[in-house]
Amino acid sequence: MINSKNYKKSDLSWGWVIAFLIIFCPVGLFLLYLKLSATKNPSVHSILGWILIALAVSYIILGIYTYQTEDSLSRNVTMGVLIFVFLLCMVGGLISIFKAGKLKIVSQEYDTYVFSEPSSTIFDEAVIQPAAKVIACKNCGATNTIQPGAIQECEFCGSSLR
Repeated sequence: MINSKNYKKSDLSWGWVIAFLIIFCPVGLFLLYLKLSATKNPSVHSILGWILIALAVSYIILGIYTYQTEDSLSRNVTMGVLIFVFLLCMVGGLISIFKAGKLKIVSQEYDTYVFSEPSSTIFDEAVIQPAAKVIACKNCGATNTIQPGAIQECEFCGSSLR
């Protein structure tokens, strides 16, 4: 079974997703959800959204034709189903187009952040200090840590260290 948490983009091809959408729609919709959640390409979401909207419009045209040709009982059932499928496709298409727009904005912000030249970095403001040295005092022999080039006093006897 495919779990959405450990699903990889390469696990399932688009051909299988489309085949399951045609043969067994609920499984196909689930696989489509998994495939799209792994896809961060805004153009894929946009294309899918427009396809779903085109399907919704075709269902409306089919509904108008069906309304004129069938008897009243089957007409009501068919129109109910077509209206449900129309709403499902229309809402899915609009959500997919909205998600494509959000992904496009996020990718533009990412590109701006990654490819822009920073005005200053933390390294510009940092003062690089030389490494501390450990030396022995000439008077008492105690070890002291000093900065190179600085004149300090021995911590034990008070004599100057260089």
